[in-house]
Amino acid sequence: RRVHGYLKLPMNTVLIHWACVKIQRADNLTDQQLLDAVVEKLSMQPGISYTNLASVAFKKGRRSLAIMLLDNEPSASKQVPLLLEMHEDHLALDKATESGDTDLVYLVVLHMMHSKSLAPPDFFRAIIQRPVANALLIAYCKLQDMDFLKTFYLHVNKAEESSMVTIREAYKSTDFDMRLQHFNVAKAIFTDVSRDSLLSRHTDAQIRLMRFQAEYGARLPPQDRRKYLDLSTSETVMQLIADGDLRTAASFKTDFKIPEKRWYWLKIQALAKARMFFDLEEFAKERKSPIGYQPFVNVCVEENNFAEAARHIARLPDPKQRCISYMTINYWQQACTIALELKDVELLKTIRENCKIPALEDMIDARFGRGGKKK
Repeated sequence: RRVHGYLKLPMNTVLIHWACVKIQRADNLTDQQLLDAVVEKLSMQPGISYTNLASVAFKKGRRSLAIMLLDNEPSASKQVPLLLEMHEDHLALDKATESGDTDLVYLVVLHMMHSKSLAPPDFFRAIIQRPVANALLIAYCKLQDMDFLKTFYLHVNKAEESSMVTIREAYKSTDFDMRLQHFNVAKAIFTDVSRDSLLSRHTDAQIRLMRFQAEYGARLPPQDRRKYLDLSTSETVMQLIADGDLRTAASFKTDFKIPEKRWYWLKIQALAKARMFFDLEEFAKERKSPIGYQPFVNVCVEENNFAEAARHIARLPDPKQRCISYMTINYWQQACTIALELKDVELLKTIRENCKIPALEDMIDARFGRGGKKK
């Protein structure tokens, strides 16, 4: 205090200078004794930072004392950089995590990533034990370093997650060979986890699909060679049908184990959109449809081909449904005939109100009257 008064220096400056000199010269004191002496003196003055003192102790070769002094530093943003400089990475990570400051956690995690101060297994173990650091590392790697993320997942026994990262990389690649290579790597990882896993089977199916698309595309004119790339299984079979290659489409259906009902849905949609109505008719006659014949009607209506829709309406087993479908395409005569056979007053009322055909209106009125009661 006398020095403070004589030199008119801030008390903090004087006390820090005294503590630095004390640390440099008090070789006869243990770390704990020196810490107690310093803290006792400095505690009289609020707002003093212990970072400079810890740095002096570290340079003096008293690492333990430096760490103990940093424990008295209230600011994590001052603790962490010095701990990293001292290669106390685990402790720095703990201090950063405890502070709740994600920027500090990022600072430590990225330092540990790039400095390689720890062997990969030790680094990954340190991260996985700290949920906040774990989440931030994954978030960073997803944006900046997918290869490191794959390695991380493999080291912490999350092989499936590593494979999913590989698959995401595959879809980002525009080069076919590179994409295929990524999928093969993912399949190998999935297979190591479980030879019969669902993910392994799906990945294998995707590889087979990609190879088919590339090989089939190679037979097409140059301008069409990329037409099939990136299509799903369903889109591929629909494109084959739209291109008129029904034989290959049927073979594809077998090779890729497309269920029968799904096959019917895909084929009737593709044939209708390609306006291949003759083939649609032949398909309907092949055998009894496992999805019924209403979908055949619907796709024809969507393409505004009411004549073809009428062919398929005739195959509907339920007469009431046939009647309603005929009304949908304005085939009022056929709808009226069925309604009369069914003696369905409600259907006849609907026809009477919407058909706008005088002869039908008169016939319905003659049979049932406008009130809907049979005469």
